Amino acid sequence: MKKTILLLLLLGFVTVACKKEEDPTRSELISRVWKVASVISNGSTDTQTDYSAYRLTFKSDGSYTFTNALTSITPTTGTWELADNEQSLLLNKGTSAEQKAIIQQITSNNFDVSFTYKNYKNGEIVLVFKLIPVQ
Repeated sequence: MKKTILLLLLLGFVTVACKKEEDPTRSELISRVWKVASVISNGSTDTQTDYSAYRLTFKSDGSYTFTNALTSITPTTGTWELADNEQSLLLNKGTSAEQKAIIQQITSNNFDVSFTYKNYKNGEIVLVFKLIPVQ
């Protein structure tokens, strides 16, 4: 009897100890500081701009900050939330600055997000921001 109880306790401990950690949610993956690795405009990588100092900070409270350490321009701040079954990122919902971005990829090491906007000269422009976490 003691052996059976001991075996059951041991099995219970092994089951709990070997339990797989849950994958982080999209919101948890997004909530960190990202730096811009590259920007693709209508399929072509932008090599004209130095993006090395651009940072996007997404906080778990739904706020974000965009900064460029190379300039003295005041950082851009706003709100963010997931939309469209967590396939889109909605920035500044309900304001005149509202924008929707399509999440192309999100992992702990990469965050690719695209914005589409209309330019009076060039028509529709799709910008893909390839982001990596700040170490």
